[in-house]
Amino acid sequence: MMVYLMSLQSPGSTGVIMMLYAEVENIGGIAANPALGYVYAAFCPFSSLLLISCVLIVTSGISAIKLKTAPTSS
Repeated sequence: MMVYLMSLQSPGSTGVIMMLYAEVENIGGIAANPALGYVYAAFCPFSSLLLISCVLIVTSGISAIKLKTAPTSS
């Protein structure tokens, strides 16, 4: 995914893209485990699976809408 994101931007800003991707990945990893544990304990095991499924569907939808390839000149 990071290589794809780097290909969308100009060559001078690939470092910024790598940094933002790493930070989002780190924050997601920190926040996901306690949130899923809380949902599992408070509700039922199926609800934690439902939460994961919803998050994956939403993030893939956002990626499909927001990430577009840069126009190439031929």
